[in-house]
Amino acid sequence: MSLTIKDKQLLLDGIPQTLMFAEFHYYRTKRDEWEDRIKQIVDAGFQGIASYIPWLLHEYHEKDFDFTGKYHEAHDLIGFIELVESYGLYFIPRPGPFIMAEMKNDGIPFWVSQKYPDIKPVTWHHKEGTTVTVDYMNEHFLEAAKSYYEQVIPILVDHMYPKGKIIALQLDNEVGMLSWVSNNPELNDPVIKSFTDFIKSSYPNPLELYPFLNSSFDEIKHKIRVPETSYLNQLHFDLGHFFRTRLASYITYLKNISIDLGFNQNLFIINIHGCSGGRSTTYPIGLSQLYEAYTNQKDVISGSDLYINDFDVPTFQDSYMANILTDALNDKDQVLTSLEFSAGTGDYGDNYSQRYSTSRIDLMTRSYVALGNRLLNFYTFAGGTNYRLNDHLGDGNDRIATTGERHGFAAPIDPEGNKSYVFDKTKEVVTLMKYHQFHLAKQKPVFDDITYGFIPDYFMTEFHYPDVSPTIHQNISKYRGGMFWDVISKSLLLLNYHFDATDLQRFNPDPNKLLLLPSATYMEAFIQQKIVDFLKQDGRLLLYGELPRFDLKGNDCSILSDYLELEFIQNEIHKPHPYRSSIISKHILEGKKELHRPFWQTWKTSDPKNVLLSVYGINEDCGFIFDKPHKKAIIITSEFHSDLEAFEKFMRFFNVNKHIHTSTITYHGVFIFQSQNEALESYMHIINLDDFNKTFEVLLHGKPRLIELESRQALMLPMNLKLNNDIKILYTTNEIDAFDDNHLSIKLAGKSFNLQLETKKLVTCDDPFVKIKVKDSIVDIARTNRLFDESHITIKIK
Repeated sequence: MSLTIKDKQLLLDGIPQTLMFAEFHYYRTKRDEWEDRIKQIVDAGFQGIASYIPWLLHEYHEKDFDFTGKYHEAHDLIGFIELVESYGLYFIPRPGPFIMAEMKNDGIPFWVSQKYPDIKPVTWHHKEGTTVTVDYMNEHFLEAAKSYYEQVIPILVDHMYPKGKIIALQLDNEVGMLSWVSNNPELNDPVIKSFTDFIKSSYPNPLELYPFLNSSFDEIKHKIRVPETSYLNQLHFDLGHFFRTRLASYITYLKNISIDLGFNQNLFIINIHGCSGGRSTTYPIGLSQLYEAYTNQKDVISGSDLYINDFDVPTFQDSYMANILTDALNDKDQVLTSLEFSAGTGDYGDNYSQRYSTSRIDLMTRSYVALGNRLLNFYTFAGGTNYRLNDHLGDGNDRIATTGERHGFAAPIDPEGNKSYVFDKTKEVVTLMKYHQFHLAKQKPVFDDITYGFIPDYFMTEFHYPDVSPTIHQNISKYRGGMFWDVISKSLLLLNYHFDATDLQRFNPDPNKLLLLPSATYMEAFIQQKIVDFLKQDGRLLLYGELPRFDLKGNDCSILSDYLELEFIQNEIHKPHPYRSSIISKHILEGKKELHRPFWQTWKTSDPKNVLLSVYGINEDCGFIFDKPHKKAIIITSEFHSDLEAFEKFMRFFNVNKHIHTSTITYHGVFIFQSQNEALESYMHIINLDDFNKTFEVLLHGKPRLIELESRQALMLPMNLKLNNDIKILYTTNEIDAFDDNHLSIKLAGKSFNLQLETKKLVTCDDPFVKIKVKDSIVDIARTNRLFDESHITIKIK
């Protein structure tokens, strides 16, 4: 048996799992301190450990490998794996070959780039790339990487589950990320040769697009590295698709080597990068780059790499969106995981420049698991020390990494082995998930009849020629994510509407669902046609941004606006305050106050009754509502805002029903969602995003129940959940944070709680304030007051 996937479940020996891992870098810790850190990881409730395996250290000199500690005690990979296994922990190795991890040369041995200088990228203007990345498919790099894999993979195979505890293998790390952030595509000679072959095989008449393809190779190189405006948009588009297939080829190469060397069971994982500035709005760039490397492969899954600053009202939707977009690219079996689930204090500079609340890791862990993540790797959980190399690098410290001597300052366990202030809260939520792991492992998030239209090519913007203003990239970057997420996604989630995502490039939107569509001036013709066909099937559309007028190469394309019978007037260039226009609301938004907005796109409609929003003073319209057969849509082409009343009206217009109902919540700020299995066992996940208490009612087990949430508190409330053959939880208003066949531990929140069980066993409680009523096999347990120093009570079941 091994680790497998099926129907969004992660199965170990056929049993669904929810696994919590801790990232711990053995090579940054003295060997005699390994056990202390592992004991702390076990104490925190984790079931496994993950770690990079740095090629730089294990083959510092060519063909001279050290996996036993002959040159440095921290190199004893074999000893470390054996120690991890002795504590019953699973292990996920991350051997690269490219690991980054703040390592010098990003984990690639210095000798590799010295011996093979041609692996260094050549990019725009024939210049060398500005980061320490490589041309992944360079034959010399692949040969060196294969030689390294031939040494390290057999070691891992010796400890592969079920013989050992290695249940998955990560291939490389954040593939393509450095090229993206530096806008430095690898345009080396062999890459350009491959690119021209790609172009010739992709288009019937490639010379019409690139007239220079029959020129000398030197001329072709120059035309691609220093492109001209006449074909620049086409080049940007084709480079994105080309590098998507190239990165997939690289991952496949590493995977096939690993299989040939014996890693032929358990799973491979691809780590997806993309967060920026504490938000995940650029994370889909990583998805766009890498999804062809893992889609529709039974033995490969993706792992998100998400560094989001907080989980609060302004940004909580980032976690939601990142997860549903990742899942939109997965197949029917592939599960969500997070290989770098950011843990710790946020103080990455070791100077108190950022300080996360303890509630952050609690709330984020709960939301990721509720949204379907089956494995979270808390990164980095234990800090360490970067030892000094014997060689003099001349870089001011001669250490193995770029962070100086100490590494992982923000980790729950600091470099010296001390627990930081977030350790206890991390332990609390990890332990909670461990108690509920097998129930959670079989549940999926519950969505309403709404889907988000995901267009991966909208995020294919990692490369653009720096000498020319990237008009298309700027436009789609403006409308594809952040603005939509902060207005529509956030509003709907605060109103307890829940939606999945659909990859519109591979699939048609379901006409039974409302389609949420972030839209720019540029959209491919086949996507526009899909949306028109969707409307003709009586689909419902909520579009926000701009109506498309061109395809992604800049060619005229107005299929969607033509169908809506809208005639383009103008785009307003972003104006600074106070030189902004007022937007007037009409139709179902009649009576709303004006919006002071910096940009809009106006259109002419033949029917004034379709107008929803207008620009003050110029008699031009930037919002439309269509309520006819085969044309049910709301189109907003002005910057809007998170107006919950307006979005509730939109949902009523579209006849969308939500499955979660609450009473009025003062100041909003509560995020509620549900997970459920095929037997209709479920959890209601309720999160108070604010730092003040909330009291409201939510529908649980068919009736409104009072919920009391304290500041930044979350509840995971089971419904119709069979704990075993004798006990079923019908509902509870407080969290059950520990249980066995004879006890339930209730974590108190607010002043009162209610719990209803179905059991024929005797239920008792030593607390004199707890009232228990029994009718047939239904047991009602209630308490109406709470002493301030009480945190738990125990229910006994015999």
